[in-house]
Amino acid sequence: MQNILRHIPKTDKLLKALQCELEGNLNLNLAKKLILEFLENYRQDLLQGGEILEFQACVQCIIKQYHSLTQKSLKPLVNATGIVVHTNLGRSVFSPSILQEIYPILTRYNNLEYNEEKGCRSERYVHLKGLFKALLGAEDVLVVNNNAAAVFLIFNTFAKGKEVVVSRGELIEIGGSFRIPKVMSDSGAILHEIGTTNKTHLKDYKEAINENTAMLFKAHKSNYAMSGFVKEVEFGEIVELAKMQNLIDYYDLGSGYFGLSGFEKSLKKFEPALEEIAKLNPSLVSFSGDKLLGGAQAGIIFGKKALIDELKKNQLLRMLRVDKFTIA
Repeated sequence: MQNILRHIPKTDKLLKALQCELEGNLNLNLAKKLILEFLENYRQDLLQGGEILEFQACVQCIIKQYHSLTQKSLKPLVNATGIVVHTNLGRSVFSPSILQEIYPILTRYNNLEYNEEKGCRSERYVHLKGLFKALLGAEDVLVVNNNAAAVFLIFNTFAKGKEVVVSRGELIEIGGSFRIPKVMSDSGAILHEIGTTNKTHLKDYKEAINENTAMLFKAHKSNYAMSGFVKEVEFGEIVELAKMQNLIDYYDLGSGYFGLSGFEKSLKKFEPALEEIAKLNPSLVSFSGDKLLGGAQAGIIFGKKALIDELKKNQLLRMLRVDKFTIA
């Protein structure tokens, strides 16, 4: 047994060999850890009757492991799938001109949360509020790191321990097993299903409302469609019912689109226009920023200022908020 273990090379010889092979471009601490890990594994392998390795083979095994840890694994690819926003392939791409535009902001200090006129602290969302008020007529806007975060934050803020009414035909699952019912339960909200898989009527919403109801919720069916003997309630009807019952209406829009002249009719059957949704004066709407606008991933929430203010008070926002890069 001792004769077999004599084939295990010494640590200092392996380290010297690595320095020669990598011409000095070596992180010594990492190299030592990898050598010790290799030697322990090699020792155990030999004790179990494993193959004896030449010294240079040992060196190459460690170098391969070193490269796998230190070389960048994220690299550009050609997207030939036909899916423009592909999560596996990095979702939306950035425009080079946008990156050039925001380069000075990212490489210098900036007024992310600073009011230059008053010389005091401000909040990061003021940089977006004016734009969305102009685009949509929205009272206020809040941006978090993705739309899943927006859904969770809204449920947790307004429906923790309370019921959220949603059609069975809209209990969606999107990529990565993100399921509305699971997100709802994890946020503390109580799911109240109504209607059937293929048909939900306004009366179903009305009959579901009780003293523990907090919200009437609609989810856009982003990745599937139902046809034939089907019925769903338009969001405008949900907004009106919520106002009558003093409840919050919320639309998880997924993506949607900004009005594109000449394309409205062809798009309308698949995606609602944000301008049309905003005209309904909804309580809250959220959608995925990069799906709609390209570039940085974000969850954009717009709606009533009083409700946005409540979302900002939720301590979860500290974990879900976006940084200067996304806002820029």
